[in-house]
Amino acid sequence: WLRGLGVPVLATKEPSDGVHGRRIRELAARGERLPPAEELALFALDRADHVEREIGPALRRGDVVITDRYTDSTLVYQGLRGLPREEIERVAEAPFPAADVTLILTIPVPLALERIRERRRLLNPCPECDGSGTAFHSNSPPDGIACDACGARPDPFEDAERMGAVLDGFLRADGYH
Repeated sequence: WLRGLGVPVLATKEPSDGVHGRRIRELAARGERLPPAEELALFALDRADHVEREIGPALRRGDVVITDRYTDSTLVYQGLRGLPREEIERVAEAPFPAADVTLILTIPVPLALERIRERRRLLNPCPECDGSGTAFHSNSPPDGIACDACGARPDPFEDAERMGAVLDGFLRADGYH
């Protein structure tokens, strides 16, 4: 949608495809968890590398950067693991560029788990991603905790329309159209 408007876009994700991001995904695929502080440090290393290699250069070019998960996700995941918010912000948020807008998409836990299983075509051994992780997903923040933008619905077309309206306002404010 943005590219169709002529807006330069970098679409990326965290964990990244860098060495630290690959390690995080490998651990999750095996169902292994590091102690919370060690896991936070690994996420921070991944983010530092990600910002240096991809996000920073894109921002300097004037691109819009869309990241699937970023600092707000770290606050939620590491907070649910018991780390104090101040520590998470100090390590994984403060040293990095802040997001201009965060869209938090929420769907019913059973639908989320169904999508995860469908995407992977097998039951993920990671406890946070299978049926035993329902409590984790249910403890996620309620709709609108960090923004007023969007709470997802099972209809992806409705979601896209709502997100487009939110993003359109930001693009206009930044002079993109």
